[in-house]
Amino acid sequence: MLRFPSILYYCVCALALCLLSACGSEPERHKVGVSQCLGDKWHEKMNTEMQREAAFVGTIDLHIRRAGGNSRQQCLDIDSFISEGVDLLIVSPNEMHGVTAAIERARQANIPVIIVDRKIDRDLGYVFIGMDNYKAGLMAGEYAAAELKGKGTVVEITGLSNSSPAINRHRGFAEALANHPDITCSAIIDGAWNGEVAARRLDSLMAQGLRPDLVFAHNDRMAGDAAEVAGKYGAKTFFIGVDALPGKGFGVDKVKNGRLKATIINPTGGDRIIRVADSLLSGLNVSKNTLLESTLIDQDNVQLVEDQQLQMAQEESKIVQLGERINAFDKRYSHQRIYLYVCILAFVLLGVMFIFFLRAYRAGLRNNARLVLQARRLEQQRNQLALLTKDTDNTDDAFSVHLREVVDEGLSDPDFGVEEMAAKMNMARSQLFRKIKAAYGYTPAEFLRAARLKRGAEMLSHSKMTVAEVAFAVGFSSPAYFSKCYRAYFGQNPRSVSKEENKAEGEE
Repeated sequence: MLRFPSILYYCVCALALCLLSACGSEPERHKVGVSQCLGDKWHEKMNTEMQREAAFVGTIDLHIRRAGGNSRQQCLDIDSFISEGVDLLIVSPNEMHGVTAAIERARQANIPVIIVDRKIDRDLGYVFIGMDNYKAGLMAGEYAAAELKGKGTVVEITGLSNSSPAINRHRGFAEALANHPDITCSAIIDGAWNGEVAARRLDSLMAQGLRPDLVFAHNDRMAGDAAEVAGKYGAKTFFIGVDALPGKGFGVDKVKNGRLKATIINPTGGDRIIRVADSLLSGLNVSKNTLLESTLIDQDNVQLVEDQQLQMAQEESKIVQLGERINAFDKRYSHQRIYLYVCILAFVLLGVMFIFFLRAYRAGLRNNARLVLQARRLEQQRNQLALLTKDTDNTDDAFSVHLREVVDEGLSDPDFGVEEMAAKMNMARSQLFRKIKAAYGYTPAEFLRAARLKRGAEMLSHSKMTVAEVAFAVGFSSPAYFSKCYRAYFGQNPRSVSKEENKAEGEE
């Protein structure tokens, strides 16, 4: 049977496990690796949107790495994510061919992949989310033809030549101009998505006398820097860009102040990317190809778009502040919940300890009562022994020792009486009577009865034998007669002695 301290220990452990399981009952979280080809404003805007949406989803942990336009570094980033065992990969490829092998390794590791913004050269079963770059190029070409009224010269500044947006924007732009034979494409410049590179290469051409009527650059950075070059030469050139990022000095602001004739919105779609990622991680079916809508912005609608972007920026700022407050409240709630669990555990421990000390106190009272009872019994026995051994010092020690040995041997025999005692002592009955009477003040029969009762009292106090068993063990042929003699000698019922002793032992 388990003792109380053991029960206390197991109860506390069970309670602690329950509290810990309650504290740790949170939804499963997913680790998502994000490999960005660049760390420019457009890709950082995508990162911000993804982080905000991931915070709303609540089960996605984003880990973002930027390759800085280096395909080899991007492959290393993807391989690192694979070795870390991410649950899903989001990749914006630097080039069509550069990261294909790394994407294939992710597929072999059963890691789902979402390709964003730019495609790769093979369909490996990934999900694509991004702008329709062919449509954006077509839109730019049609707008250029309208502005030039079907006649003039153009220059196209492409992004990195081996990237899918550059390829598809060029294809759409070229097809739109193909319907206008009087519009001539004077040059195609690989700007590598870099404004400084684009400006330097356009400057080289304009230094040789090139004066295009219109320049289509594949992003607003290249268009803005190229416009500064054209202004240096006094050329009245129209510039069209792509991205339309909000904020001072970016695409929409450049259209508003006249540095660009137009720009085409390239949605970053960070929120859409995270929603698709959450669906994939939840085992849901998603579309393999999600194209984000784009719109051309010029002087006719730039104010409306700027107002909308400003309003969205204000709303996003409020959302960020609200998110920060929610995080603060969540941390406070988590701390308070822990404090509550600790308080509950402390109160339970105090309650258990109170019960433990109460039981110990009650056990102490019972032990004291038992000790008082034993002391009283020992006092009675001591008094009886004093009577039994009265004047023993004046008697013959050899006679007393022999007498006790004879009596001890015959106590359990109900047929053992005075005659048998005298025979064992080698004395006549009358002689034994005088000897015992003179030494102890008892007749031989009284002496024998007293010895039997004393032995019975010891057995009742120190064994679990019943009164009847004790009576027979000390030579009484009748338990009733034993009880009668016991009451007359000790002044109490032998049954009460047996019950009290057994009760005290059980409570221990």
